[in-house]
Amino acid sequence: MKAGIFEEKSNKHLKEVTAKIRERYRASTYAQLEETASGDSNRVKEKRFLSFIALGNTVLADEFLARAYNKQESFRFGVMSTSSIQQARYATVASVTLFCRTAIDNGLPENLAYSISDSYLLHLDETESIEEIQFLSLSAFREYCQVMQDWRLQSCRKEIKQCCEYILLHIHEPISLTELAELVNLSPNHLSALFLKETSFRPTEYIRAQKLNYARYILDNYSPTIATLANLLAFPSPSAFARQFKQQYGLTPTEYQRRKE
Repeated sequence: MKAGIFEEKSNKHLKEVTAKIRERYRASTYAQLEETASGDSNRVKEKRFLSFIALGNTVLADEFLARAYNKQESFRFGVMSTSSIQQARYATVASVTLFCRTAIDNGLPENLAYSISDSYLLHLDETESIEEIQFLSLSAFREYCQVMQDWRLQSCRKEIKQCCEYILLHIHEPISLTELAELVNLSPNHLSALFLKETSFRPTEYIRAQKLNYARYILDNYSPTIATLANLLAFPSPSAFARQFKQQYGLTPTEYQRRKE
């Protein structure tokens, strides 16, 4: 990467993300979640931040980036230098190191994870703007999320990958098999059989698994009501959400919360 190009791309991406999230961001629901986490420690905020890389879902990462960019909402490092630009550099080195380790711990091959880290840290030496350094850290976070998502879908054929990305993009909404079939110009039966062959899941099972995986992330990091969480992920009702959560994880959402506590 070259200095200047990065800043232009980063500003453009974050502005696009912010505009997109304003259109579909469930402000009231997320506000309830964030209110429950307002007094969390820095370590808890750090774990929540890194969880997005573990999830490997760029849509959720973009939602988080939009909130972080608007509110400067993320974990913070202690004072490591009396120089503002050196402080920003040290914080970026620490952040990228955490991103890299989280990606490796969640299955990304080490050579790929370290190559991303190296490219950002090499660019850091050429960067003299504090704002650009901060964008560099956010860009690394977004790239690790993207690479995790792509890595998990790499063996899927184009139609299945397109469906999986669509599911992640619309995880807050009801999604039907017919909708996915129309997206890739296949019959519902053909898509269902192909999906099962490629992923070991039927499309409806994959949709449910992704929603419940995100629900578990929310329960690990916030203290929502079951009704709030069911609404956030477009389940038909809180009872349907609780029933499906227990089928996947062996505990109801309430039992899962209590175990965490």
